[in-house]
Amino acid sequence: MILQAINVTFGYSKKNILSNINFQMTSGEVVGLLAPSGYGKTTFANILAGNLKPHSGEVFIYDNQKHSVSEFKGFYPIQIVGQHPEKSLNPRWILEKSLNEAYTPSLELRKQFGLQDKWLTRWPNELSGGELQRFCILRLLADELKFLILDEISTMLDAITQAQIWHSLLNIAKERNLGLIVISHNKALIERVCTRTLYLANINFN
Repeated sequence: MILQAINVTFGYSKKNILSNINFQMTSGEVVGLLAPSGYGKTTFANILAGNLKPHSGEVFIYDNQKHSVSEFKGFYPIQIVGQHPEKSLNPRWILEKSLNEAYTPSLELRKQFGLQDKWLTRWPNELSGGELQRFCILRLLADELKFLILDEISTMLDAITQAQIWHSLLNIAKERNLGLIVISHNKALIERVCTRTLYLANINFN
């Protein structure tokens, strides 16, 4: 499967943050995205994930056919996890309800991400940052997922938790042939986990 962005442009107040961006990756790749602050990494990620609509250009997924991402109904095949996972959860729902809303992960997958049964009866604010990040990643790993964007997911975590999460992520990506986009200011992390690296400041990256 191929994920492609063609001539994507986006901005605020008549000022473009992204101008005619072209991007392509295939399932199974782990692509690192580097750029200084303010270059639009997170904006571009949210366009790919369908959270923002570009002013011009379009995002497509190819399997046997070409599909505009705007056509998808139900579970969206491109998802994003950020460094503040609590923002993606309803604070008035216990975690079991948030998980059941998405899908029912297998016991093996729950074990792989260290999900403890006792977490499910808790509220989002009762988990640590690392626990909540594990939960939010697991919550997106439905069978329909094809590409996962990881936007500074380990910035606020200790080194051991970071290593555990990345180990689990890379294993599941390999098992399922998922495409991962890794956004980070940590160049060493990008070099360690990614199969190739792109620089948003270069404008076009294919």
